[in-house]
Amino acid sequence: MLEDPNIQKPTRVLATLVAMDVISFRIAFLRSNIDNKHNRLFHDKVGIFTDSSNNTVVFKGSMNETWAGLSGDGNLESIDVFTTWGGRRDEERANEEKAYFKSLWNNEYPSVSVVDFPLIAYKELISASDTKNWPNLVDEICT
Repeated sequence: MLEDPNIQKPTRVLATLVAMDVISFRIAFLRSNIDNKHNRLFHDKVGIFTDSSNNTVVFKGSMNETWAGLSGDGNLESIDVFTTWGGRRDEERANEEKAYFKSLWNNEYPSVSVVDFPLIAYKELISASDTKNWPNLVDEICT
């Protein structure tokens, strides 16, 4: 990712956010089913952002940032976003997704194994961080 000029800056920003303990991630796998005939993927996308006042934003789904996902005549893509301050139903849904995410993160969800990011890959990623220049990288990416 660091060698590809198209994603080098976003990769450095990601590395910096990981190095600064702003974000973290793990890897999820579907546990093998008994027959082992199907190669299944854990393909769910869920994320949680919480601020110092415990306000939380939860997203579920993803945008496919390929040509097929972004073009007007491409895929139909969607993402749901819930907040803890957006009314009772929104807060309930955010809390449901937080509980789901917590069970995944703690490797407690049935049929899914969640493991830490491999240490060697983590160290390689951290080595690409730029704690002083990352805001400039964000500005460059957004322009």
